[in-house]
Amino acid sequence: MHNPNQSGSLLTLEKQTTLLNHLASIVQKRRQMLQLSTEQVAERSKISTAEMEALEQGQWDIDVISLIHVAGTLKMDFSQIVGSVETD
Repeated sequence: MHNPNQSGSLLTLEKQTTLLNHLASIVQKRRQMLQLSTEQVAERSKISTAEMEALEQGQWDIDVISLIHVAGTLKMDFSQIVGSVETD
């Protein structure tokens, strides 16, 4: 089993943190623009409110399926979220 924290991983811990913080910022701004609460987005995205709050704080390493649901709830194309995150 591959350990993502091993040497040679695709993203360093620092880059993972940067990515999650950027993702959190995008999600929070879009949610606020649509005037939705974290509870509303969580319910519509089929994730827990705690997970949504953690996502907005950059603390939850969200799985792709959940991220697609959040993007759909926030009326964003999934590629908009992914494309706006720099990983280099």
